[in-house]
Amino acid sequence: MKKSARAVKKRGVAKTGRTTVPKSVPVRPKLIGISDIRRYFHRNEEPIYFISATPFNLLGIDEWVRNFHFINYIDCFDGKHPSVFVPSPTSHPVFESIEQINNHLLRHPEVERLVKDAMMGAADLIVPLEVTLGAGSNWLAAH
Repeated sequence: MKKSARAVKKRGVAKTGRTTVPKSVPVRPKLIGISDIRRYFHRNEEPIYFISATPFNLLGIDEWVRNFHFINYIDCFDGKHPSVFVPSPTSHPVFESIEQINNHLLRHPEVERLVKDAMMGAADLIVPLEVTLGAGSNWLAAH
């Protein structure tokens, strides 16, 4: 027996296409073609953070994606790039991997404050968060 859209809506679930998603998950438009993709990211309201040692992997994307920010360990632009945030230096062991650099950045008090003040957003890492902070990490849920 197929449930009606009204019955689904009453349970607090929005129906999109073939799948149902919780109401708290924003319904995103279907993007068809490059112009739709460009327009979608050009109008982006949600902060997106790229967390890595340097911004070079995605350098220039902040010109195409509105509200795109870099959180980096090394300031390659001597503070002159408006989308790059580099927290102040703190003591830490010698880094042996990109995961350790990402861990350091994610646990830095200034980065935590930055993300918390934004109250929303998405993070992009070269290494998945589960690998960086370990399975079961609640870093994103806490921020």
